[in-house]
Amino acid sequence: MASLLQKERQVLIDRWLERVLGDPAIPTANKLARPALEDNIPVLIDRIIERTTQKEPDEEGEISGRHSVDAKEIGTAHARHRIDLHYTAEETIRELSLFREVLLELCAENLIALDLDESKLVHLAIDEMMAVNAKQVEQTVFRRSEQVMAIVAHDLRNPLHIIDGHAQLLKAGAPQDSVAVGEAIERSTKQMTRLIEDLLAMSKLELGHMSIHQQQVDARELVTEVLEQLRHAAIRKRIAMTSRLPQTEVAVACDPVRIEQAIGKLAPVADDAGGPSHDDQIREASSASA
Repeated sequence: MASLLQKERQVLIDRWLERVLGDPAIPTANKLARPALEDNIPVLIDRIIERTTQKEPDEEGEISGRHSVDAKEIGTAHARHRIDLHYTAEETIRELSLFREVLLELCAENLIALDLDESKLVHLAIDEMMAVNAKQVEQTVFRRSEQVMAIVAHDLRNPLHIIDGHAQLLKAGAPQDSVAVGEAIERSTKQMTRLIEDLLAMSKLELGHMSIHQQQVDARELVTEVLEQLRHAAIRKRIAMTSRLPQTEVAVACDPVRIEQAIGKLAPVADDAGGPSHDDQIREASSASA
């Protein structure tokens, strides 16, 4: 088998790539250039060749390393690379399964029958790479899921504070503009709905990506909206918040909800540093880029 792999190494890689790119179960592959697709597969082939040609017996008379190609090391590197490319666990495992198929098909075409040691080496190596890939992807998904849930939980506080603030004022019988109150509560519920949708989407996303809805907006309106969201919390903590906005429109292409979340994260920092006389200012530049 080693001599066949040495001779047909590129043929094996080409056939495997063709099979991967034509498999509808691996859609991410079609977004990548060839070097990114190959990744650690050439290393795996070279390691198999090296191990199958190794003839030096160890102290017990066994061929040292014949059943191992250090697949865990290769598999870990391969998994991390695939995770960075946004592969799912199913896609990484399917790729390796196709590699096994193509390798065995190439041997059969050339009338190469694998001996017991060669068969063990090939199958154990690929099986171990599959296991390592699945574990790495699972750990990454879990870690990123926790991060997204923490972000959503934090960002839910601002709209809840707005609703709670208006509720307290209504209970106290304080004069309120019913239209303004209704609009504020409506904006808050929409923001909470979007955040909850992000959280629910985690069950469908392998790598914890959050959705982005880009549109043209006036950055001044974003800052004003954030200040309104934080106003009731600031009053309770006796923090004065002011903004200095330009007179002309500041047009940006962005996801307004995400930008509001980012600006809103300034509040906890200011709250920690602030006291009764603290004046927290949010300044906006007169120009911005998308």
